[in-house]
Amino acid sequence: MNNQEIKVKPARRIGEVIILPEKRIPALVETEVLVVGGGVAGIAAAIACARSGIKTILVERYGYLGGMATGGLVLSMEGFGDGEKQVIKGVAAEIVECLSGAKEFNRYSNGFDGTFDPEALKYIALKLLLNAGVKLLFHAYFTDAIVNRDKIEGIIISTKLGPKAILSKAVIDATGDGDVFAFSGALYEKGLKGIGLNFRLGNVDLDLADKFRKENQKEYEKLNRKLAGEGGFEPHVYPTVKKGIVWWNNMLSPEDGLNVEALSKMEILLREKINTTLKFMKNNFPGFKDAYLIDTSPQLGIRETRRLIGEYVLTEKDVLKGKRFSDAVVHAGYLGKIGVGYDIPYRCLLPKNIEGLVVAGRCISVDHYTQDAIRIIANCFAIGEAAGYAATISIKEKTSLHDLNTEELKKLLIANDIFLN
Repeated sequence: MNNQEIKVKPARRIGEVIILPEKRIPALVETEVLVVGGGVAGIAAAIACARSGIKTILVERYGYLGGMATGGLVLSMEGFGDGEKQVIKGVAAEIVECLSGAKEFNRYSNGFDGTFDPEALKYIALKLLLNAGVKLLFHAYFTDAIVNRDKIEGIIISTKLGPKAILSKAVIDATGDGDVFAFSGALYEKGLKGIGLNFRLGNVDLDLADKFRKENQKEYEKLNRKLAGEGGFEPHVYPTVKKGIVWWNNMLSPEDGLNVEALSKMEILLREKINTTLKFMKNNFPGFKDAYLIDTSPQLGIRETRRLIGEYVLTEKDVLKGKRFSDAVVHAGYLGKIGVGYDIPYRCLLPKNIEGLVVAGRCISVDHYTQDAIRIIANCFAIGEAAGYAATISIKEKTSLHDLNTEELKKLLIANDIFLN
């Protein structure tokens, strides 16, 4: 192997500011649609584009797909129904059927939602994307947007070989944190919710644990208080598709999920609490005597950071009233009126001041309350798919994302098994 010399130009420091020399960044590849982020929104968006015959690249900072669903060990797919009927279909329902067929999805009593295996979801998503013709770029960390006269033309990624540029006719921001729209100069606001680090325990006797909880309620609550007093997590324990394995949802007080020092602090605190919790459960709770830690999620469970300020901001009032919109691209049910639900309009996916960019996932244009409703896995799948078909129409018809015919978009969504009634 030949040694290669990397020529480094000197940097300058002025006070607390470091000035780096100008860099020439090579273009790695060019595409029609670029999806940034491989969580569930990005997966659905990329599948929609590629199946429509659009040249599509998906960029993901980790080496796997699924985002919070897999890397965050959020192992409950919720939000498929409105309390009476299924309202989220399309790619989301297809993936559930794939998981069910592989016996990696256990439905809840409502018949729509369920728990799943994260490794199965990683692989099923991978196969669906590859079969659709999506080019995948893993281990590629978004660092900047390429913007020319208020139009995004691509992004810069960080790699082990240095920065690279990816050029694109349209970009879908599925980063969850709104990284692309923020670095493009789009308007946004920030919100804070709790941060967690989910984990899984093996060798748990769930029958014994459930029996103790039901038959010894006062003792169970007393142990919960004692566990909390010793710095552990309350037993928010959920069964998984694997016998004897449970996953543990948890959360600490809100922190800035974009701040590296805050995130580092949370990693340390949460791991200490997980260790305390495991020891206490083994020593005190029936069913956990021989339990062991299988894994902790490789990604912190960050619920909210940036929220786009788009062409429309969906509000708490809209959700609770079950508001309908002429440009609806998703009809959701989670946290809405039973049997009524609410619409998510296309305008919530569009930045006000940046062209060529559409947003998908938990960072779309909603208020603080509504973000809790739309960040659920089923809704993020649906929002991503809508963004993908919007980008498809924009490319095929050479139309601005802001000017495309929403009636045509809705027809395309309905033709692909999206519920909008």
